[in-house]
Amino acid sequence: MKELHRLGLPAYLLAAILILFPVLDVLTSVWPFQPGSVTWRFSTVGLLIRVAVTPLLGLVAAYAAALLLGHARVLRVLSAISGVSLLVLLVVLGVFVMDGMQMRSMVSDEAVSRFRSGAVAALGKAGLGLLFLALMTISQWSSGQALARDERLSRPRASGVVVPPQGSSRMAPSSRSPSQPSEEEVPLST
Repeated sequence: MKELHRLGLPAYLLAAILILFPVLDVLTSVWPFQPGSVTWRFSTVGLLIRVAVTPLLGLVAAYAAALLLGHARVLRVLSAISGVSLLVLLVVLGVFVMDGMQMRSMVSDEAVSRFRSGAVAALGKAGLGLLFLALMTISQWSSGQALARDERLSRPRASGVVVPPQGSSRMAPSSRSPSQPSEEEVPLST
């Protein structure tokens, strides 16, 4: 079980590849960027939604590795990434819906049913992605908190007993009353 730490680097590298490569592929295929074009925005979001499963698998791979390895900080970072991705997807979906309404007027009557079915499928996938990201955000955060708590509880705790350093001439005040002589003041009888 102690050899499990060797899993970390390959698992995190795999997760990065699964997350970044599909997104980079889409971004290079829609170059040059034209965010002012409704058609460009609509098709770019459609492409991103189409490849979204692979980056989500990357999040699962990173989550599993961090959980197995007990990396509480990584779990919290993954939770933040999932949460930010969730918010970005919400905004992008809003833009996608508005662009879809504008694009509808540009679509010929023969292609309307294909356009609608494609848009509905993309919205369905994105909705499932939103649900997945919400669950991952909560799960990763709570797992990170639980691991951090378990780590704190497993550390050795101080006993609460204060021991003066050796050679210290200071003594703790005793519980004797001032009228009673201390051990040093009691004469020894021979």
